[in-house]
Amino acid sequence: MTKKMKVGVTPDLLYNRIGWTYKKIVESEGLAFRKTENIRCQIRKIVEKMTAEDNRWCLLINGHIGNGKSTMSKALLSVMNELIDNHTFNSGDIMDWHYMARLSAMELVEVFLDDRDKYRKYRSQNWLIVDDVGSEPPFVNLYGTRFRPMTDLLFYRYENRLPTVFVSNYKVEGDGTTENKGLFDIYDDPRFKDRFRQMFNVVTFKDKSFRV
Repeated sequence: MTKKMKVGVTPDLLYNRIGWTYKKIVESEGLAFRKTENIRCQIRKIVEKMTAEDNRWCLLINGHIGNGKSTMSKALLSVMNELIDNHTFNSGDIMDWHYMARLSAMELVEVFLDDRDKYRKYRSQNWLIVDDVGSEPPFVNLYGTRFRPMTDLLFYRYENRLPTVFVSNYKVEGDGTTENKGLFDIYDDPRFKDRFRQMFNVVTFKDKSFRV
């Protein structure tokens, strides 16, 4: 059964909560918050994907470097776990795996190499955010065997219909060049592409870097 990325609150409440949390995270990092029209539209699109009826149960947030994607993923982490604490998603006892976890793709690869049991816990986490997808090596060698941690994670979460948020600087499909690389160039596996298309809605952040 698909565990869709659906929440038990109204779209307006979720929009306001994510926006407020996003602003607080920006300010907590000593930065000036700039609420652009793009940010408002992006939050609306995220909320739409999380509350509307849809066969896809995952979300890709992508766009230019430095335009708020990782900050938005932190806001989602905070809001989702707050809703879980309030029993919006679950009935009965709340266990650690019910909560949303967040780590970078590079950290995921490092966990895969250092602690396979911990990797499996992340892989089976009920809700998961992976930041900087595409920045990690797509292949790693361990004792002479080649592994693909991110591809393995996607396949597992596809089979178990687990809600997942990927955050990336890359578009989905590029043209194979270094200047216009896409996720499907990095994870060049027909099975990855086919499952990804079935799993993910895409919200593209359009602002230029806020760091300049």
